Amino acid sequence: MTIADILASRAGELCGLAPCYVYDKARILREAGAMQKEFSGVGILYSVKANPHAPLLALLARAGLGADAASAHEVRLALEAGFAPGDIFYSAPGKTRRDLERTLGSCTIIADSLNEVRLLADVSCARGQTAAIGVRLAPDFGLQGAAGQPSKFGIALEDLGQLRDILEAAPQLRLSGLHLHLQSQMPHEQALRDYYARACRLFARACAFLNAPPGFLNFGSGISVAYNEQRDRRMPLEGLGEALRREAARRPELASARLLIESGRRLVCEAGTYLTPVVDIKRSCGKTFVIVQGGANGFLRPVFAALALEGNPSPRVQEPFFTAPGCFCFDVLAPDGRPRGGERVPVELVGNLCTACDTLGHDVLIPGEVAVGDLVAVSNAGSYARSLSALAFAGHEPPREVLL
Repeated sequence: MTIADILASRAGELCGLAPCYVYDKARILREAGAMQKEFSGVGILYSVKANPHAPLLALLARAGLGADAASAHEVRLALEAGFAPGDIFYSAPGKTRRDLERTLGSCTIIADSLNEVRLLADVSCARGQTAAIGVRLAPDFGLQGAAGQPSKFGIALEDLGQLRDILEAAPQLRLSGLHLHLQSQMPHEQALRDYYARACRLFARACAFLNAPPGFLNFGSGISVAYNEQRDRRMPLEGLGEALRREAARRPELASARLLIESGRRLVCEAGTYLTPVVDIKRSCGKTFVIVQGGANGFLRPVFAALALEGNPSPRVQEPFFTAPGCFCFDVLAPDGRPRGGERVPVELVGNLCTACDTLGHDVLIPGEVAVGDLVAVSNAGSYARSLSALAFAGHEPPREVLL
C-alpha cells in the first residue's frame, strides 16, 4: 500500500487530525532493510534530529539500527525508544558540562573539540569512572576531493598532538573511536566511494599518531534522497557497502574497528506527508490565495525555500533548511480522500500566521476544484518537518503525528 492509498483509505480519520504528519511505516522499514542489506556488517545510525517521533524511533530501534543523537535530549529520547546505550552516539558541537554529565555512561560521547575532551576528563574524574569516548576530526579534504574548509565541527588535524597530550594526561579517558562527517545530501555514489577511501586513509593516519586502535569508525555522510522525481536521480545503494568494507579492509590498523554510517534522511523523508486543511480562499489583485492551517508553524522547509528563491533563482544550499528548488509536491484531497480534479491553476499557497513570509509556495499549480475543507498534501515531510518548524509561533496548536 502506498502513502496515497493510506491517505485515501483513512481520509475521514485524518481530516479530524489535520494538520498532521503521516508516516508510512512499511516504507520506512523497506528503506531500513535495503540499507542494512547493502551495508551488511556496517552499523546504520538513524539521525534522530531528522524526525524524533517516539513511535518511529521505537520502530527503528526494533529494526536493529543505532542512533545518532545531536543533543542530550535526543540521547534520552533514544534510550526511551529502546536503543541500547552502546548503539547511541552523541555527536554535536558546543556540548556543555551539564550535557556531558547528563549523558556520560548512557551513550558514546563523541568529543567535538579539545575543550570537550578536557571537560570529559573533568567529569569522569569527578565521578571516579573510566569513560570510553569518540573524537570527531575535521578532515583536510572535501567530499569531492576539494581542500578542507574552515569548520565549526571537529578537531583539526594539526591539533592531534594536543589531543594526544590531553589523553595521555587523563588515564580515566579511553579513545574508542573516530568520527568524520562532511555532507548529508550527496547524490553521487562515486563521490561517496572516493570519500570512503580518503576517510580510511585519514583514520589510519590518526590512529597511528594517537597510538589508539579504533573501536569504531563513524563515516557519517548520510545517503541522499530524490526530492524531485522529474529532476533528481535516486542514488542506488548497490556497491556502496562493498566499497566501504573493501577500503577499511585494505588497512590492517582498521581491521578490528566497528564500521558505522549515518542514514541521514533516506529512511524517513519520502515516507512522510504533511496534511493541512484549507481554511480560506480569497482573491487579491488578480491572485488567488489558498490559506491553509499551519504553514511555517507546521512545515517550515517549503516556506524557507519560497523565501530563498525570491529574487534569487540559484540560492546557496542551506541544509537542512533549503536543499533545492522544487523539492515538494502539493496535492489536494477532498474530505473523503478523493484527489481533486480540474485544470491546475496557479495560486499563492499560504499559511494562517500573521506574517507575509508564511508562504509555502508562489504560483503553486493545484487543481482548480480546491475548496475550503479540503486537505493539501505536501510530500517529503518525513524528515526535518515538525522538528524544524516554528511550532510555538502565534500559539497555534502544533500538528499531530501519525505512524501508519
